[in-house]
Amino acid sequence: MGVPARRQRGSQAAPVRLLPVEVAGMSRPSTVLLEVVTASGARVRFSVGTDVEYVARLVAELGR
Repeated sequence: MGVPARRQRGSQAAPVRLLPVEVAGMSRPSTVLLEVVTASGARVRFSVGTDVEYVARLVAELGR
């Protein structure tokens, strides 16, 4: 086993894109309208009345 490579000074990591997220308590299963499961296994649930544009942006970003 070798020593892990170190990051060169001056190299820059790719910028991180963030979206506003509001964390709420668990909702009852009967109120869940849509559940999205990403390829990495993240599970996001949206209830009735969630802004469609917000859901679309969030799902697009999670898919990157």
